[in-house]
Amino acid sequence: MAQSLQKTGRLVVVDDSNRSCGIGAEIPATAAEQMRLVAPPKRVTRPDGAVLPFARELDLALQPSRDQLRTAAQDVLKTP
Repeated sequence: MAQSLQKTGRLVVVDDSNRSCGIGAEIPATAAEQMRLVAPPKRVTRPDGAVLPFARELDLALQPSRDQLRTAAQDVLKTP
């Protein structure tokens, strides 16, 4: 990860757990402290406080989507 960040200065993290207090929050925080970023890092995660549902359809609805990932990647690429 460090080599890619040094090369691009951009970061998108995808994590299927909650947005806060997890690896999906720790990675961007560490990158922002230790690396040179040219764009703010983006996180694509489940919403905070989401209760994991039993029904497969509901579980899939809470997981990060391809559209969310695409939007996050486009956002970090917009910054020159």
